[in-house]
Amino acid sequence: MRPVFLFAVFLLLVVPGYARQIEPNHTSALATRALSSSTFRRANAGSSNDQFALAKAYADGAGVAQDFSQALYWFGLAANRGNAPAMNELGRMLANGVGTVPDDRQAFQWFLRAASEGYAPAQTNLGLMYFQGRSVQVDVDSAIHWWQQAAAKGEVYATTNLASAYLTGTGVRKDPAHAFALLTAAAKSRLPVVEFSLGLCYDNGEGVAQNFDQALRWYRMAADQGHPAATTNLGLLYLQGHGVKADMIEALRLFNLAAERGNPRAFANLANAYHLGQGVAADPVTAYMWVEIAGGSGESVSAARKKLAAELTPSEIQEAVRRAVAWRSLHSDVLHTQRSQFFHDKTSP
Repeated sequence: MRPVFLFAVFLLLVVPGYARQIEPNHTSALATRALSSSTFRRANAGSSNDQFALAKAYADGAGVAQDFSQALYWFGLAANRGNAPAMNELGRMLANGVGTVPDDRQAFQWFLRAASEGYAPAQTNLGLMYFQGRSVQVDVDSAIHWWQQAAAKGEVYATTNLASAYLTGTGVRKDPAHAFALLTAAAKSRLPVVEFSLGLCYDNGEGVAQNFDQALRWYRMAADQGHPAATTNLGLLYLQGHGVKADMIEALRLFNLAAERGNPRAFANLANAYHLGQGVAADPVTAYMWVEIAGGSGESVSAARKKLAAELTPSEIQEAVRRAVAWRSLHSDVLHTQRSQFFHDKTSP
């Protein structure tokens, strides 16, 4: 039976006022020339829109050398002048620790300030702060409230979060049909999390009649954009022959790809494949390695570990653990990104 994946919760963040302002780097002559002199002139004269534009350029490395110190400085100036998009960007950088030490308390305050002004991306991020209990107690009702405010303005991440809530009955009455309708409306965004979630609905028959052909279609669209869980679920369809001819070799390829993208369920699926010799020669040492990797990601693997350990010598277990540690060290970046993230706003003021 295919495991049910809950929808990922995604938010946009903005950071509040900054106690320690980072001074601009006046020595970056090359960066200065890459931007319009009029933009610098207006930004220095106090235009929050131009301050925001400079900050975005430095944050993204668009036309200038990427410089997070400069981005923080200009976002801070714009945010303190009441620029809501800048508040959101500042909050995001603080919450994610981009160019600075993570500071959830300040991030929350900036999100709250921008959200209170009706800025949808900040409302989405504020909801995430409440949902995850970052700098505040977990408050699902408040998270739902802010996501509803943002979703009413068409904010796609908030819409996706609400769909997840309705699908699971988290903070609202469970309503899979409404969840599916919300996701369908958000599908035009081409966000991989939306495509993955639609695939999940079709796969499990949640809010819509079960349809493996459609599940395959949506999972593939999300996987093509690098979505880890969609890549794993696509592999499961190939493994079980749902919506496509059963192909264990392709399933194994997708599980490996999903593992490279940091998906914990892929680790467990690879452990099972190597243990049973599905699509690959049976290899209990490699299977144990994947069990160790999965365990480090919070998966419940005690039973599998115990079963495999009975088949291995102490030296083989030691080798499997050594390989697991090496793999996790090599892939620490993707494992880190599997935590809930705050996404930046791509809209200019």
